Amino acid sequence: MTSPLATATTALALLCLTQPASADIIKAVTFGLEATDTTRNKVPLNGASATSVSFNVSGNNNKKIAITYSATCAAGGSASGFIDIDIEVDGNEISPTDTSGETFCQGDATAGADTFVRATIIGVKTLAPGQHTVEVFAEPLGGASSWQVGLSTLLIQD
Repeated sequence: MTSPLATATTALALLCLTQPASADIIKAVTFGLEATDTTRNKVPLNGASATSVSFNVSGNNNKKIAITYSATCAAGGSASGFIDIDIEVDGNEISPTDTSGETFCQGDATAGADTFVRATIIGVKTLAPGQHTVEVFAEPLGGASSWQVGLSTLLIQD
């Protein structure tokens, strides 16, 4: 016979396993236009075209923060060209954007950045409580001659 304590423990464990995970949104900003350049540069993040966004990590302990950047993206130039996106927090690139050459979107062998896709990347970083700043950089690589991103959302969650 199963003890009442074992039954209650099993029920509690099952209840915890069936509850959806949730994350609190610290900040969410959108940029409804398109931005383009031919070199590595900051991308606009909000309606005022700001290229940096500040946010606060609350509490007394370090927290794992997820930063999601989603945008329409196009690369001008060779078909082997691509756009690299780097997310920086307090001036430091965060994983997985901290390696050179990850593809956010691919070129289409036309001179202009004119074939758009919706791309998303999520970076994760453990941060201390307090104020932090996030910036997003785009860079054409691998034969791409220009980048264009827009209609974007930057979402910061803990």
